[in-house]
Amino acid sequence: MKFGFSETLTPYAWQENGQDKGILVDIANEAIQKRMGIAVSHHIYPWERAQHLVKEGNLDAHITNGPLRKEWSEHSNEVVMELTWGIFVKAGSPKLEQIKKAKSLEELKPFQFVDYIGNGWAKANLVDKNFDVYLVPAPATIFSLLAKGRGDINIIPSLQGRYHIRDLGLQDQIVELPPVMPAIPFHLVIGKKSPFIKILPEFDKVIRQMKEDGTLQAMIDKYVK
Repeated sequence: MKFGFSETLTPYAWQENGQDKGILVDIANEAIQKRMGIAVSHHIYPWERAQHLVKEGNLDAHITNGPLRKEWSEHSNEVVMELTWGIFVKAGSPKLEQIKKAKSLEELKPFQFVDYIGNGWAKANLVDKNFDVYLVPAPATIFSLLAKGRGDINIIPSLQGRYHIRDLGLQDQIVELPPVMPAIPFHLVIGKKSPFIKILPEFDKVIRQMKEDGTLQAMIDKYVK
């Protein structure tokens, strides 16, 4: 069973020295390969290409927002995990208290965002809507710049932000604020052209077991604690 993942989604999925790593990689390996006995492989692409390959039947599956892709896929009933957003700001920023008062994305428009080139969410929700956005080459660079006072704010999946902050040793220099947007439920999403579409009911049972026995949460915690 071939999984497609985005190339900019550390710690959810990435490749390092020829090894597949990440929360979603670990979940697929545990649930589908170990517990269901179906061999899996992981393939990292630009996100649009990864989705196209599943849509066309060249790959089988993603772990992502299922309902958004219902035209060309079926998805698990069970939510695998939720992608929650975090607002990241320099500790001690003179704008911190103002940012804390924001209740919506629109209320954050007066501040300068730092984000990375190729982030489709940032392009659609910030750049194309005339927010002030300073773009950098890679997600990790965002937090180094925020720590130096370059830019005011970043919105990124919470676990992704925490991972990079820990990796850079910036835990005391960057603070995370509650999100102003709802969480996104992630499901197992299987393309309608894949022969594996029939496994969805069994997958739901396995994911429930992994939640009950603590395996799923332990996989998440490994990357951010």
